[in-house]
Amino acid sequence: MEGMMPGGLSSEGYLKHAVIVGAVAAVLAAIPFVGGVLVCCFCIGVWLPAAIGVRMFCRGNPTAGLALSEAMIYGLIVAVMAAFGQAISGLIWSLAGGDVASTQMLIDFLSQIPDLPPETIEQLELAAEQAEMAGAGNAFVSFLGSLFCGGAVYSIFGVLGGVLGLKLFAPEKEIN
Repeated sequence: MEGMMPGGLSSEGYLKHAVIVGAVAAVLAAIPFVGGVLVCCFCIGVWLPAAIGVRMFCRGNPTAGLALSEAMIYGLIVAVMAAFGQAISGLIWSLAGGDVASTQMLIDFLSQIPDLPPETIEQLELAAEQAEMAGAGNAFVSFLGSLFCGGAVYSIFGVLGGVLGLKLFAPEKEIN
């Protein structure tokens, strides 16, 4: 029974499916601003792809029963892929100067507000200068923080998404 998951599923098909859905979640998480909004909404960009992926897997394999532990592992794989995608995109964004550009856009926007104290703009300009000086070292630290902290939070919501996908979308006979 080598190559089989606990419920009798082929680990190759199960894992391939989870990695594909995880790659989709990683792309969603990597889109600037959109990914951030999805993450802020109760990690919907993580648990929803995991839940939909489990549903699709159950529908595509009607004869195979999916155990709760398998759905949890599925969600975990999706979450880890999404965390990695977001960390990589954040690293690329930082190295490309996106942090400095975003701060400059914020300064330009806030400078249009007439009643804003001038000290606020000065503090933002100082922060932009410090971010520019920190450069790649700051980007790498941010990458590691995003990968590990984001990975921990994403894992919780990915497992939740896998369980929700199994409990809500799988036919009763498929739940082991």
